[in-house]
Amino acid sequence: MENRNENKVSLIKVGHYIWALAAIWTLIICGSLAWNITQVRRTTRAMAHKEAIANFNKDQAFRHWATRHGGVYVPTDTYTLPNPYLSHIRERDITTAAGKHLTLMNPAYMLRQFNEEFEELAGIGGHITSLKPLRPENRPDDWEREVLLDFEKGVKERSQITTINGEPYLRFMRAVITNEGCLKCHGQQGYEQGEVRGGVSVSVPLGSYFTSERRKIMTLGQTHALLLILGFVGIGLGTRQIKLRSYERDQAVAELQEAHSELEVRVRERTVELERMNERLMDEIRERKQAEEALRTSERYFRSLLTNIHEDILVIDRDYRITDVNNAFLVTVDRTREEVIGNRCYAVLHLYNEPCHRLGEDCMLREVFETGEPRHCRDKRAHADGNKRWVDILLSPLTDEKGNVTHVIEAVRDVTDQIEALTRRSEELARSNAELQQFAYVASHDLQEPLRMVSSYVQLLAKRYKGELDSDADEFIDYAVDGAVRMQKLIRDLLAYSRVGTRGKNFEPTDCETVLDRILANLRLIIEESGAEVTHEPLPTVKADHLQLIQLFQNLIGNAIKFRGEHSPRVHISVKAAEDKWLFSVRDNGIGIDPEHRERIFVIFKRLHGKEEYPGTGIGLAICKKIVERHGGSLWVESQPGNGSIFYFTLPVV
Repeated sequence: MENRNENKVSLIKVGHYIWALAAIWTLIICGSLAWNITQVRRTTRAMAHKEAIANFNKDQAFRHWATRHGGVYVPTDTYTLPNPYLSHIRERDITTAAGKHLTLMNPAYMLRQFNEEFEELAGIGGHITSLKPLRPENRPDDWEREVLLDFEKGVKERSQITTINGEPYLRFMRAVITNEGCLKCHGQQGYEQGEVRGGVSVSVPLGSYFTSERRKIMTLGQTHALLLILGFVGIGLGTRQIKLRSYERDQAVAELQEAHSELEVRVRERTVELERMNERLMDEIRERKQAEEALRTSERYFRSLLTNIHEDILVIDRDYRITDVNNAFLVTVDRTREEVIGNRCYAVLHLYNEPCHRLGEDCMLREVFETGEPRHCRDKRAHADGNKRWVDILLSPLTDEKGNVTHVIEAVRDVTDQIEALTRRSEELARSNAELQQFAYVASHDLQEPLRMVSSYVQLLAKRYKGELDSDADEFIDYAVDGAVRMQKLIRDLLAYSRVGTRGKNFEPTDCETVLDRILANLRLIIEESGAEVTHEPLPTVKADHLQLIQLFQNLIGNAIKFRGEHSPRVHISVKAAEDKWLFSVRDNGIGIDPEHRERIFVIFKRLHGKEEYPGTGIGLAICKKIVERHGGSLWVESQPGNGSIFYFTLPVV
């Protein structure tokens, strides 16, 4: 009951505050409306005043321009008559060579005519006036006379809202100061330079301004009325909310008392539950201790594994500091753990003062930290004995639970013995290859003489006894002659093949156009017999062995003519630049090559056709491939059966 009485008193006080708040809100809205109306009226007058000044400045710019040029001559007509007030000027009226009559318009005359003719279009009136006007129409009205008298007292300009023919206008007037150009027309009136000669008034109609002003004031009134109503609605809602909160507070007090009783019961229940949770927590602590012991056992196992492994192991953090190493690494670098742990890897491994990548060297460790991917490389590192040894390096990232690389494990294996063994093996193979090439050259060279003797006697036998013996003997003699000839050609080709890498000349700039001319001369007979056509694009100068380049082109063009189809052979040679090499192509319209034989045709003694179809030894393309490879290039073919072939090869640019 006591709580309810206190609530009642509190509600009465709240009601007083609400009425006071409503009154304050009303005063704020009314004050805001009055201030905004004042600002709108000031803005209206300021805009009209700016328009008047802009129009005045426009007229003055026009007048100054005309004054600077001493007026303007225009044709006379009924509207523009000679100015009687300029009769003292000798050249007021002139006649052009074409007989056209012109009269001088002074700035005042021009500005007056401009204002009278275009006042309706501009909507703003202008008037030049003076206390001593030359022209009666320039006499000032009452307001202008009052302002002109003020000008003589030192006032420079004046504006005022007045009525003209019952309509509101903003009238603006500024003094006109006599300058040197004005004395041409007004000097006879006694004016001197720098004196106030009169003024120019501008009349801006305010009807549209006041209409806009009334609309804005009406909008302001409606807006502020709406704000006032919304404020009252808000105050009413707030009052209702306060009363509702008061009721809810009473309800809450009752519920709080009931909850207090329930809380005591729940506290007792919670105490029992906490005791059970405490028991479970003790069990979890025991399990955690067991897990920690298992982790320590795992760490000891890892440490034992790291210590006893024969490869050098380092663990490096993102700052390039070594955080752990094994004993094998300490033996390799001949240092103690204290001298290594905490130091930068580039200082320990390379004796650098800053990271490798800042010195322009590749840093695989940095790449692992950036990409999170393992890396493998081979490098030379200093050993404890002072010598540099070849090592294989495997870099593996260690990540945290978010996947960020925190450390890198670097495993280093000494592979110097394996590399030295491979080097020795490569040298032995190189010597063996050189010996084989020398053997092939010697064998083919030494076989030439006995084979030449056999061939000579067989040919002599065929010449003397052909037709004198039976047909079988003639056939046997033909076989022997053919075999001897083919054997000679095979030995010559084998000798040429062995000489590509051993008897070649030094590379020098070679003009391919000259090479091709010589080849076409060499092949002139077979070109004429076959009806072949050999065309080419402009060919460059390359760095090559001149004789081997002739052999290369001659073999490719000769093959294109030899392996022809039903049509006359067409061979085209083209070239284009490809980085630091020239890419040549030799295209023909011959029988083509099955794609599955694209590699086989470059192998020595590998033929796709029998000697009865197409003569040859099967060494020509093998020689071409060996020549191109000696020049640091590549040779390949693109072809389809029946569609001709394109042989591509690359040669270095000079």
